[in-house]
Amino acid sequence: MKIFVYMIFLFALSFITSCASITQGDNQVVAVNTPLCEKAKCELRNEQGTYFVPVTPGSVNINKSASSLIVTCSKNDKSETISLDSSTQGATWGNILLGGIIGAAVDWTTGAAYKYDAMINHPLDCSAETLTSDQKCEKLGFEKGTEKFNECLDLTK
Repeated sequence: MKIFVYMIFLFALSFITSCASITQGDNQVVAVNTPLCEKAKCELRNEQGTYFVPVTPGSVNINKSASSLIVTCSKNDKSETISLDSSTQGATWGNILLGGIIGAAVDWTTGAAYKYDAMINHPLDCSAETLTSDQKCEKLGFEKGTEKFNECLDLTK
């Protein structure tokens, strides 16, 4: 009889608890720097909204999304746009195990399942000299031959 009452209690408890996410929320802070062009302004866009960094280096709180983050930085007559893909947070997979498909669906729908790089080194170059893609990526601080260096090369072409 005690087991039956305990089972009823657990069943009833499941109706009064709310669905919660174990991921880190549906927004995040993203820092943007333009090492080759000081004090530029940047606009960040995804399917959740448009966000502004009035002066680099700076940061902004953005809503997470499965869509790419389009980052346009400009200063004077120079402007450059890059696109950064979001990635799935590792905690999302834990949420599937602990919270079931409903928790995961909530995370995917709200954007909480995704994240962007916390630091964006934008390749906008305001200098008078013309640099090759390799030189730009090295000036941005990426070590030659690394995955981040190769991603930088793709962005600066």
